[in-house]
Amino acid sequence: MRLIELDQAPKNWQLIKRDCQPYLRSVDDPLMLFRGMDYKDDAGFVRKKARLDDRMPSAMGMTAHNVINDYFTERFGEPFRNSVFCVSNPNLASSFGEVYNVFPIGEFTSLWSPKVEDLNYKMPLWIRDLMKGTDEYMDKVGDLWETLDSYRYRTDDLNSAAAFGHEIMIRCKEYYAIPKAHIYPAMFKKEMK
Repeated sequence: MRLIELDQAPKNWQLIKRDCQPYLRSVDDPLMLFRGMDYKDDAGFVRKKARLDDRMPSAMGMTAHNVINDYFTERFGEPFRNSVFCVSNPNLASSFGEVYNVFPIGEFTSLWSPKVEDLNYKMPLWIRDLMKGTDEYMDKVGDLWETLDSYRYRTDDLNSAAAFGHEIMIRCKEYYAIPKAHIYPAMFKKEMK
């Protein structure tokens, strides 16, 4: 991998400074969001649309996905399982593909838990076997919501989220992504001031 060439970097950084102000104002370290992606592009700078509707989960069944989205919508106003999934731990991100730094474009919301590294691994196996509309379904969904309440999800303080290295769900329409290997952090942080 190569570092972003200095003659390219200012243009890219200017786009991030211009388009990502809500994010840049909300964090101390703009390089805190990582995402593992299998994205083929030699340019090293990506602008992607976020898939916010009809997301097909890769590691969680649709029943669990929908029940959890119902919970997040009820508690936090948005279906956060339909989000851009990031972490503040690049090693964790690397298990999903090449590690990119992520910069939400425009207004965004976020959700994270100090207790949940990856919600996929916290889901009880029984959730995938439930039949919607049954009494058992309603009882188990109630149990699941209580469990989710105990995880203490938050929509604020992204700086604290960075300390945990856990999953951070970002709801934005688009985002920029730069391969972590292409960023020289000291130069980047200087340019973001």
